[in-house]
Amino acid sequence: MSTSASPPPTKRDLIVEELRRLILSGELPRGERLRQDDLAARFRASITPVREALRALEAEGLAVSEPHRGVRVAGIDLERVTATYVVRRLTEGYAVARATTRLTLRDLRRLEELVEAVASSEDPVERRATNRELHFLLYRRCGLPGMVEQIEALWATF
Repeated sequence: MSTSASPPPTKRDLIVEELRRLILSGELPRGERLRQDDLAARFRASITPVREALRALEAEGLAVSEPHRGVRVAGIDLERVTATYVVRRLTEGYAVARATTRLTLRDLRRLEELVEAVASSEDPVERRATNRELHFLLYRRCGLPGMVEQIEALWATF
């Protein structure tokens, strides 16, 4: 568990998270049009946070904007997936290398607990959440908050 408090999520953040979940689960299929008015009604929000959320999903490669046609759920682009994987591998490796000189004994104990929890968990959802916590404990210790934000964005798209 993180000791630093993060600000509460904005309406935009909540919409991005839910749309990402709907897209990645297939509930919003590839090619489906994402109408701002419909989404604003669905999320009980104004158009502004919906528009911002759609832009964020475009930046992640989960949505595409087409002139005069609106925004649609993106298809799978193998080149983009490959590029994301390569960037993650390089960025995350660098962050972990920087973190190794900044880890405390408390961090090391927590990492041991997380490794054990991942290894022993039979629940895939729990295992994924614990794995993420383990990785981000390391990334947060790299000393570059902007890099951690970039890694979070890469995880969201992968």
